[in-house]
Amino acid sequence: MMKRLASIKLTFWNLIGLGLLLGSGAVLTTVKSHSKTMRAISEQLPLDWFSFFPRDDGLVFTWFLLTCLTGGLLFINILCCMGLRLGVLVVNPRNLRQWLFLLIHTLFAVVMACHGLSMAVGFKHSNIQLKPGQSFSFAPEDEIIVSEIVFKDNTDMLKADYQTRRTLMTRNHFHPDQNYARITFTRKDQPMGSGTLTMLSPFTQGDLQITLTDFLYDKDRPSDPLGVSLVVTKNPVVKVFFISYVLLIFALILFAFFTWKPNHDETRFILPIKY
Repeated sequence: MMKRLASIKLTFWNLIGLGLLLGSGAVLTTVKSHSKTMRAISEQLPLDWFSFFPRDDGLVFTWFLLTCLTGGLLFINILCCMGLRLGVLVVNPRNLRQWLFLLIHTLFAVVMACHGLSMAVGFKHSNIQLKPGQSFSFAPEDEIIVSEIVFKDNTDMLKADYQTRRTLMTRNHFHPDQNYARITFTRKDQPMGSGTLTMLSPFTQGDLQITLTDFLYDKDRPSDPLGVSLVVTKNPVVKVFFISYVLLIFALILFAFFTWKPNHDETRFILPIKY
């Protein structure tokens, strides 16, 4: 049974299926009748969405379940591969190729486990719209306060709808380093940190991340029209994920280096001569 679950064919078809599901998910985000549901998944932890989703979008619900099941089956496939590698190493502990295989499988399993845990642990608050002087409270005693918003480019682009605004925000018209918001992060009313947010540079404090996703323009307040849209996330496994991902890349390079055997048979490059 373990050999079947560890088979390379199962790995191949799992990866194909996962790729197709992720591709179909990208397509669903462009379909008007499903885009709202897909956006709701990205704006909160998937587990929270799954727990409170009203099930009125059966297609997205089915897609989500199939994606989770396919990812789970791939994770089981990796664990079974690790078990087989350990069995080989018990018999022949000096097999460098098998040790590298085990290392790659272990790191890949850690990366997948972090993906799974990030769907359920921590929190995510999206579409937090604030103006200078306003604050947002989250967790039991945490709070972020926006002290200043600076937008030096033409504010006319902010008056357009979301899709048009994204089209107008090109390198020639929008300069991320010149448009920013200053925030302060407090815990129990005590300042824990402050920083400047741009659309390419989030604020981080431990495993907490605050991201500026958009600038807003309130036409009804011409004296103080600027606002920002923020996303607050806490992911305890994000550091483990990135470290494991980097180590996985190095492990693949090491595997290629130690197992690559160039073919020195130069005769295969000599074309046969016909007389």
